[in-house]
Amino acid sequence: IFCFFKMETVIKATPIEFSETFLGSKGNHNTDDHFDLEEGWKAIFEFKLFDLGGYAILRDEDNNTIQEKMPSYDETRYDPNSNLPIEAYLSFQFSSEDLAPEEIQIKTSFLDGNKVLFEKTYWLGYWWFGYHRKYADLTIDLKEEGILDYLRDGQFVSIVIAPEAFCFVENDFSIEWVNLSLKADPIPEPATILLTGIGLGLVYGIVRLKRTNIY
Repeated sequence: IFCFFKMETVIKATPIEFSETFLGSKGNHNTDDHFDLEEGWKAIFEFKLFDLGGYAILRDEDNNTIQEKMPSYDETRYDPNSNLPIEAYLSFQFSSEDLAPEEIQIKTSFLDGNKVLFEKTYWLGYWWFGYHRKYADLTIDLKEEGILDYLRDGQFVSIVIAPEAFCFVENDFSIEWVNLSLKADPIPEPATILLTGIGLGLVYGIVRLKRTNIY
């Protein structure tokens, strides 16, 4: 009687946090870094976690560029071949001078065929700002929205739109701060994996998903 034993021991590493920020730092309202959106305008934020770069662009209703910004904190450490995202959050801080209800539409540049994978509308109303509050925060759980896998290559584009309002008050607001935070597990190197037995192997692959710009 022959008995074969198969054993796999993986050294578990601590997840690594990555973060990239545009428009200054949260809570610092004494700078000129914010984007002021009028009705019909949009702001585009391209995050690049693996290299220097990324950009933020403010465009008017005719698609003319009004402002351009580089990241205020530029993340460069992410490696698509050695990191596997486990959670990610897209966070904003908005402000409103008139404290009127403001409508904000947020979408990504990812397409699956003709389907936009993420597009939502949020209202910044009195229930957020309150009668004496100027600022409001919004955090989107990208894993919960089902698009975490689309961050595996370390790139992400988000578009914030001030759509046309159907009321007497103009739909206008400011973006004070934007941040993409991602937590990833390191993919173990072959030297850190101890494998014994017959016919045992591991294959790691990075899924490359189609990107189509929608802005």
